[in-house]
Amino acid sequence: MIDPIKIEGVTDRGIGNSERVVMRAQTYCDLGHYWIGLGMRQSQNSVFPINDNLFWLGKGLIQPGDWIFLYTGWGQPTTTDIPSQTNKIYTFYWKRDRVLFQSPEIFPYLINAPRVGLPNEMYQNALPSPNE
Repeated sequence: MIDPIKIEGVTDRGIGNSERVVMRAQTYCDLGHYWIGLGMRQSQNSVFPINDNLFWLGKGLIQPGDWIFLYTGWGQPTTTDIPSQTNKIYTFYWKRDRVLFQSPEIFPYLINAPRVGLPNEMYQNALPSPNE
């Protein structure tokens, strides 16, 4: 099975305003299903999640070959066409005041969460649909 989004790596670790997670779309997918987290390396193939360090990629459909750059600092999200291609670069900002990947033992991980659970109170106080 092919992961829809692949983390290519962290570029410019520990360098303010440059540090970023670089990802690439391998299939068509909805960014709204994906979160990036920080984890401490546990073994060659696993990380232990670090509390309070998740970033939602937001809404939008991407296609194979599109790039996603998640900078750890501040900025405004942008979408840029790649010249002579149909692909795009989606740039996001975590808006952190400090770098996140200075330690070589900290790695990003990707969560695919197409559905989330909501508390019952949200359903109990729901507004009626326009057709009711």
